[in-house]
Amino acid sequence: AAAGIAAAPAPCAGNIAIVFTGDGGGFVHAMVARVPASFVALRPAEVKALTDGAAPVRWWYTSEVRDKDSLVGRGTATPALVGEGYVQRSDGEVGVVQHYSESLVSTGDARVVRAATVVVDVTRTDGLPLSAVAAYAAMVALAELRPGAAPPDSVLGLFAGGPVLRTPSAWDLAFLRALYRLPLDRTALHQRGALVADLVAAAR
Repeated sequence: AAAGIAAAPAPCAGNIAIVFTGDGGGFVHAMVARVPASFVALRPAEVKALTDGAAPVRWWYTSEVRDKDSLVGRGTATPALVGEGYVQRSDGEVGVVQHYSESLVSTGDARVVRAATVVVDVTRTDGLPLSAVAAYAAMVALAELRPGAAPPDSVLGLFAGGPVLRTPSAWDLAFLRALYRLPLDRTALHQRGALVADLVAAAR
């Protein structure tokens, strides 16, 4: 709410899970065995860091490619029309996304983070208030971030040692606002430029 991010109206299916557990690695091990499709986009080393690492908070995302109308690639038929393309779906299957636009701006598709799972190991967060851990968990759930990301002047430095913020900073909120304003149906280079421009404007 502080970042102005709109949530879907009820009834809706939740796509963020924040789990508090006494064994972070054990929980992720169980998830890998139970729903392996959720980890298909991760490299083996990344999965190992989630299961065997010592991070007090660990997370991963489930993503998929959709067309510009937010439709998910379906089926496995050989594309018959120019502009169609194969995509990796979140369930591990290969689907097809159809492109009919001749726009020079539109990419025709968008990579979408379909779900975020954040696992908090309470045995490794001792001494920190729940509000601080919740703010950290919300930040990594709302923005697709690399594990270990700890920029200065950010709640993401909560576990980095030294002086820490226990609430989202003005920079954190500016980043989230800029991120959620991005047009999805654009190239990554265009999105990066727009994100940087928004952050520079916020600093003025």
